[in-house]
Amino acid sequence: MSNEVFEYARSEDMITLLDDAFDKVKSGLTTVSEIMRVLGPQSLP
Repeated sequence: MSNEVFEYARSEDMITLLDDAFDKVKSGLTTVSEIMRVLGPQSLP
């Protein structure tokens, strides 16, 4: 069920917290080490 909700949200252009964080790394607003400190290890879909 939760995978269904996630897939639906992604199809509606939802941006995950991790995606947003990496966008901020690309634009120079933060670092990967800061993301890891705040979010901890993440499992990638």
